[in-house]
Amino acid sequence: QFEKQQKQLDLAASREEEEFRKKIIEDERQRMLQEHAHKLLGFLPKGVLRSEEDIAMLGPEFQMAYKRPTTASSDGY
Repeated sequence: QFEKQQKQLDLAASREEEEFRKKIIEDERQRMLQEHAHKLLGFLPKGVLRSEEDIAMLGPEFQMAYKRPTTASSDGY
């Protein structure tokens, strides 16, 4: 019984550490984008900007450069 509880506590602690690590990495990714992305406008490879929130965070220049294309109407225009 004690070993089972200890294993559950260890697993919970591991999960908390992993979530903390992921948060630190994401915070640093966003900080680096805010600090350096303006120098690389138009040259960022796919995957660097992961979401619309990333683009919005970087300002209107990025919103214009990286906006998703709208779908064409059904008549082809």
